[in-house]
Amino acid sequence: MVLEDDMDRLMSRVAMADRQAFAKLYTHTAPALFAVALQVLKTDAEAEEVLQEVYLRVWQRAGQYRGDGLAPMAWLISLTRDAAVDKRRTDTHSGGHPPLPDEGAFEQDAGLRGAQSEAALRFRQCLSKLPGDHATALRRAYLHGAGYAALAEPTGRAAGDLRNGLGQSLKQLKVCLGG
Repeated sequence: MVLEDDMDRLMSRVAMADRQAFAKLYTHTAPALFAVALQVLKTDAEAEEVLQEVYLRVWQRAGQYRGDGLAPMAWLISLTRDAAVDKRRTDTHSGGHPPLPDEGAFEQDAGLRGAQSEAALRFRQCLSKLPGDHATALRRAYLHGAGYAALAEPTGRAAGDLRNGLGQSLKQLKVCLGG
């Protein structure tokens, strides 16, 4: 397991074009990021394509993650989720995928995919360990692109409180995934 301080050091070294640091970063983060991409895209091939794109971005912009105010793993998850959602939307407009599902459809579809990949299974297991409302909020935010205001409205919670809760949930998810 790579600790947050170690991730910061790895990202700093990657920003200086250190290939060994990049390889180590990939080794420690690829399974979790693949699972995130797979949850949005449904097929291993599409998730792998997005992962390649994400790691190219990481190599090119590793020094910028601090500018986003995110911890390295949160930044990587965010990059992956955004790239996967963009790919899904692009494929939707070109007739590839149906639109993003609502929460109920996501749960049903996850059951149909089964154990398509070990990473996706592990990701789902880690999500299931979170309190129900936290897992749902994470799915809606990071897999479906819902904003904090949209997530907070039905719960009556302030968007800032929800953001803090999502941050804690991401940390728990990261620990569970071994990152």
